[in-house]
Amino acid sequence: MKRKILGMTAAIAVIISLLVVTLPAEEKDNECGCCCNKASTEGKPLNFYDLIEKTKGWEEDVILLEKELKEKKEKLLELYKQTKEGIQWKEIEDLQSEIEKLETEYWYKKEILFEISVLRKYTELQEDGTLKIVKESLPEVNDFEVDKALNTMEFVGEEKMEIKLELYKTLFGEDFKENMQNLEGYVVLPYLNTIKLEELYQEMIDLDDTRWNYEKKYIELIVSQKMKKVLSRGIKTIPEYCRVYSNCDPPDAPLTEGGEYEFLNLRKIRVWVGVYSTETPNMAYKIGDLCYTYFTTSMHWYYAKAKQKYVHCRSIQVKWFYLGEVSDDNWKTHNLIWEGNKSSNPHIGEWYTYGRYTTTNPENGDYVVTVNANWLQCCYNNGWHWCNTHCHGCFACDQSRAQNFSLTDTQ
Repeated sequence: MKRKILGMTAAIAVIISLLVVTLPAEEKDNECGCCCNKASTEGKPLNFYDLIEKTKGWEEDVILLEKELKEKKEKLLELYKQTKEGIQWKEIEDLQSEIEKLETEYWYKKEILFEISVLRKYTELQEDGTLKIVKESLPEVNDFEVDKALNTMEFVGEEKMEIKLELYKTLFGEDFKENMQNLEGYVVLPYLNTIKLEELYQEMIDLDDTRWNYEKKYIELIVSQKMKKVLSRGIKTIPEYCRVYSNCDPPDAPLTEGGEYEFLNLRKIRVWVGVYSTETPNMAYKIGDLCYTYFTTSMHWYYAKAKQKYVHCRSIQVKWFYLGEVSDDNWKTHNLIWEGNKSSNPHIGEWYTYGRYTTTNPENGDYVVTVNANWLQCCYNNGWHWCNTHCHGCFACDQSRAQNFSLTDTQ
């Protein structure tokens, strides 16, 4: 299957406060979203010595990976800027794929190392390798703080996708969705705004640092919260299953950004609806979430439901989640998402962020994707998986830990 490259992701640094509203009982999912206190058994205690042995040499790996990633990203930016004179896009695609694989390993190891440091911060190491929780050192944490930290990370991800759109338009024009599919071989972009391209690219670099700062906050909060729950059950040592990222296997490399893939056996998973108090979706003004198993192309239906629950709703964002097997990725299961938006302002109306969602039963076939990498959370749900965790559930799991948005209309 032929793959075509779109471009590198971009980002922006943001600082926000989010209000997360918990769903009523009838709208909550029954699945367990990263909640060790709901596991059927307590499991064996975590052995710290085993954990250290498994992560031996990772500190050096992270340092080397960071250096290599910086060099390759600088090279990729130069390749983008050279498109003004013309360049083989295959060279860009290959380099982008190398960067994505390195980032997958880099972030996985970096997150686990930080999680280990948090575990040690609030525990005492015993002679047998178990970690005894020090109750007096644990901070007070509530669900609101944890949800706020997680949704702040989500806000950064949404900003990243918006900047990515700007990057595409800079490279391929306003009709980038169509133009990028026609790019083959040697391409010249004589009117490329290289200054704007470099600014967008730098915003991407800034976002990596910003999201990491928020993610560290989230890890510390949720690990502390889990320790509190363990203590409330009369357990003084950390169980094996009560970690954040360490329980999931290392994620696979994500699908290639802008790649065209054949998805087979597409099936409906869930619909997520973000609710906002602004005329267009803005994560800084998110007031709630809704999740449904009912699929319809009518964004008005979801808007009516959101308005019924949240009187201050003025816009919604809808994500239709599917899963399918990708033939040219060794038949691995990946998520495929369409995203739509609706405003209360009739002059704004409805629009799709990427591909148009015109049927609830999209056909198997080729779809071009834009990738939101390093996004999914490690969840306990009949085992450990990298999953979406909206509405406190675990769904549309993908071992690559990425969300794949379709640039192609439903077929």
